[in-house]
Amino acid sequence: MRASTASHEARTHGVAWLVTLGLALVLNPALAEDKEDALETERQHRLLEWPRAEANDLSLRDFIRVVSMWSDDRTGTIVTLQTSVRCLRKPGTDKRIVLVSVHHFGCADYYRGIAQYLAADAKILREGQGDVPKSERCEFLLLVERYQRGLTRRMNLIHENTWCPRVDGASWRQLDMPLPEINRRCAGLPAAVVEGLRKRVAFIEGDASDASLWEHVLTEAMTAEVDVDRLNGLDVARERIIFDGLKDEIASGATKIVLMYGAVHMPALERRIAAELGYRAEWSAWHDVFRYSKRT
Repeated sequence: MRASTASHEARTHGVAWLVTLGLALVLNPALAEDKEDALETERQHRLLEWPRAEANDLSLRDFIRVVSMWSDDRTGTIVTLQTSVRCLRKPGTDKRIVLVSVHHFGCADYYRGIAQYLAADAKILREGQGDVPKSERCEFLLLVERYQRGLTRRMNLIHENTWCPRVDGASWRQLDMPLPEINRRCAGLPAAVVEGLRKRVAFIEGDASDASLWEHVLTEAMTAEVDVDRLNGLDVARERIIFDGLKDEIASGATKIVLMYGAVHMPALERRIAAELGYRAEWSAWHDVFRYSKRT
């Protein structure tokens, strides 16, 4: 009965949201006249979905996925990497936690879409340690940054660290493991793992074709092979820190919390938020990280 009720609430919320958006465009000429903004709104929200009622069913594919569709001329496919935003609500209250899965690099429209969730009345919790000098980061973390920024340049995208907007009046907090502990764990990685990352960097900085770069990025995104946390066991430890931070914010009276983190952490976090804090999925939406045309 509870799963059925949750599904009904999510369905009702989604229908109400779509009706509200339609009425806004019809009744407000200013919105209707600005076709570019209207189209952007539709593009960002057209993938609104009814979330799964039970958090135990979640997997990484609920937070990051690849979608393919025929191109207009039917001579190839349009391949799109997407990440999700999922809103969780405490039943019977106005308390919400918005899980924003953020990819390390993407197109400008992607980050503009993400920015709409960063309301001034929300407590925003973000991955990372802020601006840290290179001299304080271990060799492996420097290789990861070199890899990500190399892909960003080659693919003409934007790195998340150059985006990170600030919202007037919003309360921001870096919520992560201390850098010395991350450095210590990375120092213990097997030599084969470090060498594997070096080869990836050489591939990116070499003469790889554009098509092979796109395929490489999509594969890495869906398998998380270069994810530092999975390689050195940091995922569980960092998720514990995130969860404790969430509980602290709730205890301090925060009614809306926005958590910006990598997709690899989100399934475990949502399951724990549901099991221990009693929040339930209210709605979810998908955002295009980037897309490319693949000829067949």
